[in-house]
Amino acid sequence: MSYSKVYEIAHWLSGTVYNDFKEGELSVWIFGSLVESFKGSKDCDVLILVDENFMDKLAYLSLVWKHDFEYKFGIPLHLTRLSFQEARFAQSFIEAVFGKPTIQLHSR
Repeated sequence: MSYSKVYEIAHWLSGTVYNDFKEGELSVWIFGSLVESFKGSKDCDVLILVDENFMDKLAYLSLVWKHDFEYKFGIPLHLTRLSFQEARFAQSFIEAVFGKPTIQLHSR
């Protein structure tokens, strides 16, 4: 995937998301292979943090966005949705766990 295609995807996502939500109601990040290595990307991973009051609205709109995105760009859109409250809890949990010695398990 070319840099211009990634720009087009980011522009489309930004316009779509912020057409349905106001600034401050949510935060959006594109991550994964689309940003790490344009050429090998077979999907678009997006993290959305949203105010808890808008979770139902986001759940519904996510279905619409996924459909429209795949139709327009020909690759799947994978959305991870968390409330700001869930994200703060997750951050505290990760810091507590990974701030101490751990053993990471892998498949054999």
